[in-house]
Amino acid sequence: MFLKAAQKDPDFTWSGPLIELFSALPAKEVFPALRAQWPNYGLRDAILLRLAEKPEIADREKFLLGLDSTEQQVLRVCLSALQSLPRDPTAQAMVPILRLLRRLEQEPKEWVLRKQALALLMRQAGVTFDVHEGARDTVRLKQAYEPVFRWFGQQYPSLAKAVHESNGEDPAVWERLLKTVDWSGGDAARGEQIFRTRACQTCHTGSRALGPDLTGVTSRFSRDDLFTAIIYPSRDVAPAYRTSVIETQNGQLVTGIVAFESADGLIVQTGATTTVRLATPDIVSRLPSNRSLMPDGLLKDLKPSDLADLYRYLQTLKPRVSQ
Repeated sequence: MFLKAAQKDPDFTWSGPLIELFSALPAKEVFPALRAQWPNYGLRDAILLRLAEKPEIADREKFLLGLDSTEQQVLRVCLSALQSLPRDPTAQAMVPILRLLRRLEQEPKEWVLRKQALALLMRQAGVTFDVHEGARDTVRLKQAYEPVFRWFGQQYPSLAKAVHESNGEDPAVWERLLKTVDWSGGDAARGEQIFRTRACQTCHTGSRALGPDLTGVTSRFSRDDLFTAIIYPSRDVAPAYRTSVIETQNGQLVTGIVAFESADGLIVQTGATTTVRLATPDIVSRLPSNRSLMPDGLLKDLKPSDLADLYRYLQTLKPRVSQ
């Protein structure tokens, strides 16, 4: 009934729990509907968890994009899904795996994910790397994996820079693109549609917003600084929106913003629509992180006119005047 309603109504409100409910349906019925929701960035983690239950070649690019997720479970299922699909030896398909490995060097306890990512990389590349982690601290982990990155840089020098960019974005490309935008021609109505399609309203509006209030944002920040913050969300995270990495007794690492804390435990916001409840006895450690919950790639595939539309809409978000 829910699926039929969602298919009939283009304005139907989707959510993480709804996608989880749809997992009870056969893949051939629900997967097309899930793929249609892919442009909604706030639902991507939930969609990937369902698509990974029965990986298909058509979703390979989605699983590669999923390697930028902050969710340990999403990373695990995306790596497993890619491992189960036919081998893709293209250099471009290795870049997200290498970016994930580079990120995991900064998270010593994520040795299981590193092992999984390295196994996938070796399969895709057709090359064996003899990596021994030994002591698991960030300096030694970087040393252990350096031969992997050196090999890729030698084989594919044109892509080496993309590996070292935290989110794969090339600043030079974005700088050139932003210079081509006719900022005077933006349409606020079209910009609002982009704002909603990219799920910006999920985290930046309402009483439980996960990101800063955007009313008046174009008067507080220059246009260049604003778009830099969107393109590189983890580059400069305000203290109020920084995440924590919490390790549990069973070895699970939960990354998110602590939404509620008491003597009994924590409620951690791990995504736009997902939370995890952790009991105090189950928590082993809690460390701060500079990674933002705001996903990378929010402006991906947008044309210059789309960027002008989005900026024009942001200009309409005026602070409310108290009476």
